[in-house]
Amino acid sequence: MDQQVGQPIPPPPEEALFAGTNPQRRAALGELMARFGPRLYALARHLVRSPELAEELVQECFVRLWQRAIHPPPQAGPVLKVYGYLRRVLVNLTYHQHRPDAAAGWATDAADPLADHADDGPAPADLLIRAESAGRAMEAMDRLPDDQRTVLALRVLEGRSYQQLADELGWPIGTVMSRLHRARSALAEMLEESEPKLRLRRPS
Repeated sequence: MDQQVGQPIPPPPEEALFAGTNPQRRAALGELMARFGPRLYALARHLVRSPELAEELVQECFVRLWQRAIHPPPQAGPVLKVYGYLRRVLVNLTYHQHRPDAAAGWATDAADPLADHADDGPAPADLLIRAESAGRAMEAMDRLPDDQRTVLALRVLEGRSYQQLADELGWPIGTVMSRLHRARSALAEMLEESEPKLRLRRPS
């Protein structure tokens, strides 16, 4: 239905969540959950493997967003990029609270000869998975070590740049490149072993 003349235009949910009335805030949170929840859950599934834990983490991310809106830290303004905030919370929750042992084992690759080399795998936009079902590739991705699976998921599923990955994960860019190289190599090897037609390649 068209907006009636003289009727105030409701603020976008990102704005209403931080500056609206309580009913507007609740409605805004519901809209943001519907918009970003499925995407955030898909990422969480790759980070933790467990569907149940992924659901819990996504719910906690939106709880943190609500708390941030209702009780903002001193000097803090509204969250302008809501999904980016949710993604950062998800990564922090996953590896600093639910899996601190995994995060502690993520040593940087300062002595790794690959650390100074650019990742020579295909860019996210160039990745094609030739398979009867893309689910086969996702299953193989779930078998990667935690650090490799995380950086590959954020790079391929979220399109994060090397610098963004370095900032979000707290790694040097060389470590990001090295882990991506290892992840892609391991994934390609698993796909080749499971089915010769399954491989990562650039589009022809």
